[in-house]
Amino acid sequence: MMKKTIFIFFLLIFILVDSFSQSIRKNFKELTTSEKSELQNALYALRDLDGDGEADATPNDDDLIYDLANFHSIYFDIDRTDDSNLDIHFNLPTQLNINIFVAWHRYQMYEYEHALQNVNPKLSIPYWNSSIDTITATVQNTLFAPDLLGPFDADWGLNRNLQTNASLLPTPTGLSAIESITDFANGITNDGGYTNQIERGLPHSGAHRWVRGFMQSTGSPGDPVFYFHHSWIDKLWDDWETANPGASWFAVSSMIRYDGTYSFNGNTLPSINPNDLVNSNDLGIFYAENQLAEMDNYSVTNNFNATETFYYQYTIEAGDNFIVPNSKVCEIESVNMVVLKPGFTAENGATFLAKIDTDNDINTAARNAVAQNRYNPIIIDNVRYGVYEPEYMEKGPKQEPVEIKTQMFPNPFKNRLTLTFNEEVENFKVEIYDVTGKQVFSKSYSKTAKVLLNDLEFLSVGNYILKVFSDESIILQSKILKI
Repeated sequence: MMKKTIFIFFLLIFILVDSFSQSIRKNFKELTTSEKSELQNALYALRDLDGDGEADATPNDDDLIYDLANFHSIYFDIDRTDDSNLDIHFNLPTQLNINIFVAWHRYQMYEYEHALQNVNPKLSIPYWNSSIDTITATVQNTLFAPDLLGPFDADWGLNRNLQTNASLLPTPTGLSAIESITDFANGITNDGGYTNQIERGLPHSGAHRWVRGFMQSTGSPGDPVFYFHHSWIDKLWDDWETANPGASWFAVSSMIRYDGTYSFNGNTLPSINPNDLVNSNDLGIFYAENQLAEMDNYSVTNNFNATETFYYQYTIEAGDNFIVPNSKVCEIESVNMVVLKPGFTAENGATFLAKIDTDNDINTAARNAVAQNRYNPIIIDNVRYGVYEPEYMEKGPKQEPVEIKTQMFPNPFKNRLTLTFNEEVENFKVEIYDVTGKQVFSKSYSKTAKVLLNDLEFLSVGNYILKVFSDESIILQSKILKI
């Protein structure tokens, strides 16, 4: 087959979306042999970013795998005792004021993928669909094969122990039920809403407990399969947001690690508002499935790479407001087919290349994996991380909703809110929290079916969480907006 090269130039007025990277994430079973080899190379390189050969799992600020695992463990608030702490896991359904699970891990994947692309700009994070690939022997011979993630078990002391109990993993039917939930986060209905079911249910917890070893620990990012798994979790959220556009929301406007104060390898990480992460296309991330990658609603920026390259073995379709602006450089490369559909635009002055990879190699020449067996297990203070306990989904205080029905209006509000109940409530308390989890209002009431909160002038404009308690049970929890 001859190499096919296509240059296209169009003109379109557009709005620039602030994005930094580019990737087509695909099922790990759709990786080419060359991609697997390059991914192994990159993973070893992430343990020693300065290339001095001293990636020995000490805090030397150049081992990204160690740094991400360590950070994940430190902020793994397993006991959930501090309602104001911006932890990244185990947020109860009623703790919406600190819920950042899907957004935090999306940006963790993004940071990790940037590092992979520093080694090879055509790499992306593959995903493992743990609702389908559940047979232990098959997963062992594919995902954990010697040409993919197999070598890291011994090299990094991960102590994997794949289970044979498929009930630990989600099923397609169970996933479908969760994806059909329409509330993103809700302290009362649908068992806490979509994000709670994804995090605390089998879609997320299952693979951690099924792989065991480091994956069952609070330092699970020390195992590369963590990123394959969380790429899948991120895809599920992407699918859900596509079906429920604009329905994702977060009470907080900042996230630990990504709050503009954390530095790694000499660079301060950016401050990120989780509400800016709900659309993966804005980040230049596209998920391929069933041998098709559809890319739309994205503007090339070259903010991260001088040439933004989208690589996929199978069919790539670009269209519907996919834009290569003037002076920007973009390359779309497939082993099989690139389709430019109506809505695709390369502006006058842009450089765009659609390319067929005829030798099925993401490099000019494939490289063998770099030296292995030179990294010690990831250990902190000579103590391995604590483990996910199999019963963790049931741990922690349970706050079951009562049968009292509550209404609140108006929302957004200016200076006052009205609460009504379907019956007179003997004793209850109203609390309001700001986006940091700090309580800014608390007042008790008794023997009434209606309350007028007319003393809220002191609140600044912004988002808050309102909670109503009766007999220590939450009967209402809602995001409110002061305007």
